[in-house]
Amino acid sequence: MAQKVTITIPDDLAKRLDPVKEQFNVSRVCQEALANEVTIRELTAKGNETMEDVVKRLKAEKAQCDKEYFDSGRKDGVTDAKEMSYSDLREVVNTFSDLRATDQTAEIMYRTSVWDNWLCDQVTEIANDDGAFSYEMYLQGWVDGVLAFWREVENKL
Repeated sequence: MAQKVTITIPDDLAKRLDPVKEQFNVSRVCQEALANEVTIRELTAKGNETMEDVVKRLKAEKAQCDKEYFDSGRKDGVTDAKEMSYSDLREVVNTFSDLRATDQTAEIMYRTSVWDNWLCDQVTEIANDDGAFSYEMYLQGWVDGVLAFWREVENKL
């Protein structure tokens, strides 16, 4: 049986959420975030962690970091896509629409003009600010964001 929990969010987040909340399952997003945080808290609270416990905790923390980098990249991808030329958009679509997010996103991205035009400087800046930065997850999110934007506009062109 599911339990109902009420959360409070700041007014500015509520205003941002309102126009987009129909596009995703808000409850599921909250459940995933809570599950990750509870797992991390449970595992770090144990006094006599086994190596298995440590690995499980680190995996949970890594998954949370990866999700944050993916989400950040996705947001930046949508923002950048709104400013891209048609040619740059088509390059991303042609290069990645069949691949979606893969472990080879970074390797493929480095060979495109989009890397030089849109990503090199911002990725370098983010990486310099965060030693744990995951290029791959950020770039997968960025591509996902550009492709999501493309799906919204392609039939209107």
